[in-house]
Amino acid sequence: MIHYKYLVLDMKRLVVIIFLFSALMMVSAQNVCHVTVEYPHWGDTLLINITECISGKEVEKDTVLRKNGNFSYEIALESPAIMNISTPAFSELRDDDQIERFVIVPGESVRCKGYQEIEGTGFSQKYAKVRSFIKSPAYRERTDKYKAILDYVTANKDNEACVALITDYNILHVMDETKMKEAFALLSSSVQKGRMRPLFDFMVKQIQEKNSKQKKQSDLIGKAAKDFKLKDMQGKEISLSSFRGQYILLDFWGSWCIPCLKALPELKEFYKKNKDKVVVIGIACHDNERRWQKAIKENQLTWHNVLAPKDNKITEDYKITHYPTLIFISPDGRILSYTNSHDSDIYPFIKSTLETQQ
Repeated sequence: MIHYKYLVLDMKRLVVIIFLFSALMMVSAQNVCHVTVEYPHWGDTLLINITECISGKEVEKDTVLRKNGNFSYEIALESPAIMNISTPAFSELRDDDQIERFVIVPGESVRCKGYQEIEGTGFSQKYAKVRSFIKSPAYRERTDKYKAILDYVTANKDNEACVALITDYNILHVMDETKMKEAFALLSSSVQKGRMRPLFDFMVKQIQEKNSKQKKQSDLIGKAAKDFKLKDMQGKEISLSSFRGQYILLDFWGSWCIPCLKALPELKEFYKKNKDKVVVIGIACHDNERRWQKAIKENQLTWHNVLAPKDNKITEDYKITHYPTLIFISPDGRILSYTNSHDSDIYPFIKSTLETQQ
């Protein structure tokens, strides 16, 4: 026989459990971000990758199938997160690859149709305006793009989406850690302390880690260049050591890399003038063989060209973090100059080095 007193206690426990469960579900629902994506020409299968800013950890990696050109996704978040959407071709390095990256926040909805075509609740509406600014003449036609960013932030200091502006991947070539902090300091105190702060801290940490890698890159100068053996378009194996006794310029690039392709005319001009003095080796990384060969033919790259397979450690050996990266090596095999900056002085340095040897 069940005692009435114990039955009442059990009922109370049950009520408490139900209440706690309901509260937990309510909090969880409030943190859910609803994402709808419309990329009509991206194929039926898409890959998603979500990194939460407060922890810096990848919280989601999934494959989704589209219906009628669209897909919807829901994820519970504790902080703003960076969502990457790509096609399988992107990871396979095929010609038809696509990737998009945008910021999502807990408890809101976002509908993305393209870089500027974002709509949704709260943050998303402000975010769409920020992205439109980046693609507008007000930014793109300004000579001093950093000043354009500062002007926009100053005029919109209470807009939390400005945190996404100063950390957007499309303008990271303009922003270093100091500039990012200067722009952030212009925002109102409420924005600086608000929910987008984890995004800012995460991106600053990313830049600091990049700077740390660049420090390791500069430490390579004066050290012996590591030997490698890679195959050219004809399948012939080419090694660095086979050119010992000559000056060598390594060009780490990829046919997928727009800055690399834009840098080719200058490299071609350099090679035309110095091919009897300097061996140039183009090392394609993370590339598709067919697309790599096509790029070589279309751009008429007549120096040595080799392809680094995915499992090759050459990018680790040479601390490659950006493309293109140029490395100048002495006849005795030492690294004399290392750069991955578009405003590098490596060509004047090489010219000066060659002149001193005459």
